[in-house]
Order: sequence, then structure tokens, then C-alpha cells
Amino acid sequence: MTTLNIVLTSRRRLHNLVYKGHRRAEITLLWVLIFFLQSTITEAQITWRRTYGGELDDTGVTVRVLDQNRFVVAASTGSFGVDASSIYLFETDGLGNRTWSALIGDGGIFRALDMQVDEDGDLLIVGFTNVDAVGGYDALLVRADQQGTELWRKTYGGTDWDFFSDIKLLENGNMLITGQTFSVEEPGGNAWLILCDSDGEIIWERTLGGSGLHDGWASTPVPDGGFAMTGSLLAENGETDGFLARYDESGNLLWLQTYGGEGSDELRDVIVTNDGGFSMVGMTRSFEDFFEAWHLKVDDSGGEEWYRNWGQIDNQESYRHIQLADGRYITVGYAETSGAGGKDLFLLRSLPSGDFDFGKTFGGIEDDEGYSLGLLDDGFILVGYTLSFGQGSRDVFLVRTNLEGETEDETVIEDFDPVSTPELASAKVTVYPNPSTGLFFVDSDELLIEAVLWDITGRPGKAVRDESGLTALHFDVPAGMYMLELRSLGGIHYKTRIIIGR
Repeated sequence: MTTLNIVLTSRRRLHNLVYKGHRRAEITLLWVLIFFLQSTITEAQITWRRTYGGELDDTGVTVRVLDQNRFVVAASTGSFGVDASSIYLFETDGLGNRTWSALIGDGGIFRALDMQVDEDGDLLIVGFTNVDAVGGYDALLVRADQQGTELWRKTYGGTDWDFFSDIKLLENGNMLITGQTFSVEEPGGNAWLILCDSDGEIIWERTLGGSGLHDGWASTPVPDGGFAMTGSLLAENGETDGFLARYDESGNLLWLQTYGGEGSDELRDVIVTNDGGFSMVGMTRSFEDFFEAWHLKVDDSGGEEWYRNWGQIDNQESYRHIQLADGRYITVGYAETSGAGGKDLFLLRSLPSGDFDFGKTFGGIEDDEGYSLGLLDDGFILVGYTLSFGQGSRDVFLVRTNLEGETEDETVIEDFDPVSTPELASAKVTVYPNPSTGLFFVDSDELLIEAVLWDITGRPGKAVRDESGLTALHFDVPAGMYMLELRSLGGIHYKTRIIIGR
């Protein structure tokens, strides 16, 4: 009996141990599955395609990565603000939802062409304006805070046209700015390189020109403390060549190299490569009768190592690029060689040798282009414009891809942003009938003294002014959709869309 009891007891204990072991294994497996599912959900790839803007012309020129789920965009807009064009700034979260938007410009033309973000989060925007310009246009530098509120602006130039197209921030807080100036003695435009302090005060400036048109597109600091600028200059055969100019830290020209063939060639972006040389992208017509994307790699003395051109069957151009840690390059621009139709925003990945790796297009049946890009841990963020989607004639086009340059689907989410332009309803202003054959009546609690009609491309058309107040408007223009801007005696602007039929 004793022996039997011992055996039975041992068998029961063994059964219990086995049962408990199975339960522990099941529970452990369950937790592993839960952790795996949570990790999968948490690490799910976020990709999307979105548009931003209003009813007229809005173009994204630069996107900067604040962190992996915050992006800030600089654009130019004809949909919002005062008069012809304003600088349009906005930030999005990782899903592309706007968190704020702002306008810079108080009349005339304000255009952004590039932007950087300093260590305090301030936005430094360069471009041009015709407001209070000494010449037709002056180059423009604006500092704005983290919400896009203007802190100060400065203009640069002389008695002719002047533009800024590129800005880089240096470790000491200074700014390296590139552009083009016509306010010099040399005939034609000159490439323009300026070193400013953090307040926009010029430390030194240099021009590069001669007998013909020279254009500075972009520049970069070099590890030895100097700088390099790229752009295009007039060649002896009447076409343009790309160039790379090397300067020391005091702005003294060390050397100048030109690149190109018998056709028109332009270099629009330059970066220092992982091996200490330089990489440049742009466009060339030296190989075909149409534009091709052009990628050029040189050593630290400007000696050509290789070049690549893509297109072969139709127009294709490159605007900006970056180099990855593994040596591959990512380039953004447009291509008519593939895609849905017209120009398509184009993302190109090439190998360290410059050879083609893959290309992706984004867009619809109309024209769409990419002007800037940013690198994320899990992909890329691209910005440009689209005529294929959006609220107006041209909208800001922002695309977030994975590392293979893909989005989960091709759905484009359209975002209408009225920014800070007062709505007619909130101002108790009524315009009727709408649509109309051209005659509109205006009811308002305020004295409205001026009306300006804008077409869908953002160009101002017919203007009507009456200091005693506007109550009726008649527009003899072609049928279509227009933006009507009404201005009060107190300087407040109201905008609404009207439709004129025949």
C-alpha cells in the first residue's frame, strides 16, 4: 500500500507538473504573440500622399524634417494673403495633418525658394520680393518663429533684379546664401554668394560673372571651413554649362570648374559626398533634344569622376538630392518618361557608382513636380506641386514614402487651408447671385472700397475701386471660376470664390 501510494502520489505530482508546465508555456506563447502584434502595429509603415492649399496657385518649394513625425514646409501661394503672392508656411504631424499654417507678405509679391531650421526652431526663408524693392525685385531673407510668425525680414540687392535661391546654416550660426544678381557692372546676371551672420548682416559677398548670364543655384559648406557653389554660366557656344566654384572661408575664389557638352546644361544642387568629393544634380540637353536628369560626381578638386544622365525618351530634370550612409543617392525632380501623364514627381535612387537603382513617380494626368526632400528613419518626405489633385489650379504636393520610395496606395488626401484670410460669412459680407453671368451685388456691414478679381493661375485681373462703397460689380471676363478679393476702408481683406457663366 505504501509503495502504491508513493507511486500514485508521484504520478499525480508528475501530472500536475506537466499540466502546469503546459499552462506556463501557453501563457508565455500568448504574451509573445501579444508583444509581436503590438510591435507590428507600432512599427507599421506610415505612408501617404496629400495636397495643401486653396483655390489658386500654391507651390511647395522646401520640406524640412523637425523629427520623425513633424515636418515643416515652405511654399508660395496665390490663394491666400494680400495681392499677388505670399510666402506660405505650415507644419504637419507624421500623418500629414496640419498643426499650424502662416503667411508672410503684406502686398505685392513675396516668393519663397528655400528654407532652413536653426537649432532654436526658427525658420530662415530666402526668396525675393518686389515690395519696397530698389530694383524690380530684391532678394529676401526672413526669420520666423516656430509657428511661422515673422520676426524680421531683410532685402538685399541694387537697382536691378536680385534673387536668393538657397540657404545653408553653419555651425557658428552664420548663413551661407546663394542666388543671382543683375545689379552689377558685368553684363547679364551674376551668380551671387553671401555669408551673413545670424541677424542677416553681410560678412562678405561675392559675385561670379563675366560676359553673359551666370546663375547661382546652391552652395554647401566644406569640412575645411570653405564653401562650394554650383550653378550655370554662359558657354562660348551660346549655351549654358554647369559650374562648381570653390571658395576659402574668407570668400576668396580657389578654383572654378565647368562641366557640360554642346547643349544647355545646368547644375542645381551640390553636396559634399561621404568620400570628401562633391555630387551635383541638374539637367542636360547635351545628349538628346530634350531635357535629361543629370548627375555629376567630382573629387575634392573638381575633377570629374563620373556622370549619369536619365531620360532618353522625354523630359526629365533633377532639383535636389541627398547621399545615404551606404553611399547611395536619393534625387527628386520630375519625369515625363513614365507615370500617369504629363510631368510626374520623380524619386530616383542611384548606386554609389551613379548607376540607376530604382525610380518612382507620383502624380496624375496633369503636371506634378518635386523640388525638395528629407530623409526619415523609415523613408522619405517629398514636396513640390500638383496640377492633378487638390483644391485649385496648383496645390502643394507632400508625399511620405517608405525606404523603397513607395506609398501604401495611390490615394491623395486633399486639404483646403483658409489660413488667416477672413471668410465672407464671418464678416457679414454677401456676394450674390453666385454663379452669375458677370453682374454681382455686394451686401456688407463694412464699407468695401475695392474689389480685385483673380484668375485660377493667381494672376490679378480687373480691379474696381469706389471710395463711397461698392454695392454692385460687373466683370466682363471669360466664363470660369475666379477668386474675388474685397478690401475694406480699414484695410481688411475678404476673399470668396465666384463662378461666372455665359
